[in-house]
Amino acid sequence: MTAFSVLGQPLDEAYIKRMIKQGYQMIFTSVQIPEEDDETKYHYFTKLLNLLKHEQVTYLIDANPSILTPSFYEHLRQYDAQFMIRIDHSTSIEAIEAIMAQGLKCCLNASIISRELLTSLHQQLNDFTLLSFCHNYYPRPDTGLSVDLVNKKNELIYQFNPKAQIYGFIVGSGLRGPLHKGLPTIEATRHSHPVVAAKLLQETGVSEVLVGDSLIEMRQAKQLIDFCKHRHFTLCIGRSV
Repeated sequence: MTAFSVLGQPLDEAYIKRMIKQGYQMIFTSVQIPEEDDETKYHYFTKLLNLLKHEQVTYLIDANPSILTPSFYEHLRQYDAQFMIRIDHSTSIEAIEAIMAQGLKCCLNASIISRELLTSLHQQLNDFTLLSFCHNYYPRPDTGLSVDLVNKKNELIYQFNPKAQIYGFIVGSGLRGPLHKGLPTIEATRHSHPVVAAKLLQETGVSEVLVGDSLIEMRQAKQLIDFCKHRHFTLCIGRSV
């Protein structure tokens, strides 16, 4: 599955609709908002859900376990969509089981996953295969992960579940602020064409590609999804005058 991000900016409804029309069926978003009342906390996310309420979309939601309250889950149940909850901090058996008890898939941070945690989860969870994994993105240049590290983390995950879903980020066209330096998982792809970046991610074992930035140019979006779905894409050859 190929996904794009909707993060921290006014909704570009036309862009989001175009991406869905291109065949993108997953959106990465976040509800990690500073302590606010529920009405404010869910307003931005709710606008996105309402915009796409008639579309078949899966949401990968970055969230702190502290906001995963009964009211949050009740909010999700109002929509006919698929939801996955990614928890980064405060990862525990209890937090994961609480998410799964709601009938939702839980997604863990693949960039910092350890053998100890995976072993513990494999032994204690009723269904380990309901876990998926998502690497971090790195806004600051020279802080992204190496190819070798991503490869090793993915190999470790596959030892516990050979069919695991592992997500990784590539850079878009409209670079997200405040640094505007791209949001890749692998540092070597920070200035790469999306298809080149996606291919490198896949070579490390990443199975699902996410566009980290808030915008990807439509021609590149089409090339990327064609590559990820069909292993081919169309090149545009310009002619100098």
